[in-house]
Amino acid sequence: MASDSARHDLLVYDSDQQYAEALVPFFEAGLDEGDALVAVPGRATEPLLRDALGATSERVAFSACEDWYTRPEAVLAGYDAAVRASLRDGFRGVRVAGEVPFCSSRHEWDSWVLYEAILNRAFADRPVSIMCTYDSRVVPEHMIESARHTHPHVVSDDRQENPDYHDPAAVVRGIAPEPEPLPELHDVLADGDARALRGTLSRELADAGVATDQAEAMVLAASEV
Repeated sequence: MASDSARHDLLVYDSDQQYAEALVPFFEAGLDEGDALVAVPGRATEPLLRDALGATSERVAFSACEDWYTRPEAVLAGYDAAVRASLRDGFRGVRVAGEVPFCSSRHEWDSWVLYEAILNRAFADRPVSIMCTYDSRVVPEHMIESARHTHPHVVSDDRQENPDYHDPAAVVRGIAPEPEPLPELHDVLADGDARALRGTLSRELADAGVATDQAEAMVLAASEV
């Protein structure tokens, strides 16, 4: 890759040929540049990609998106671990092509929109190039429209800046629900001293009848913060 900053591109395709014509040069360029190659297609798409890549497919680590994309936070952690391991193994960077699994509800789709938005911040300074693929023949239009808001670049005949890209924070604020109000809250003050805070909080939790193990965990968390 040309720099240590991430690339996060969107490919919306409507034919197998369009999919292959975008992914093959993406991976071959990564191979030439010394990148680790990772593909996370759907089970139905994997044979198409392997066939299009030919011998290059032997250099690509494949996982099915139905197995990999379980929860957004797990995927972010998994990609982070893969990047770290690849860099330790001497690769210059990582190239990933993946597609989110088909979802049965708007709520599920929205969780992956949030993932796509957060990805821009989570990997902003990492040597990773990501191409997210969306098959317009099966993915709902509202999801594709949302995907256009979460990818700085789009790929068609070439790679272009995306005029529909939105700031990740704005995307998250637009989808994430407002937190429910929590009743009966009160302040526990200790004038900024961690030891005093631990003592005050311990007494408050004991008075509230919180179980010892839970109270100790809360005190430890508050002290760390």
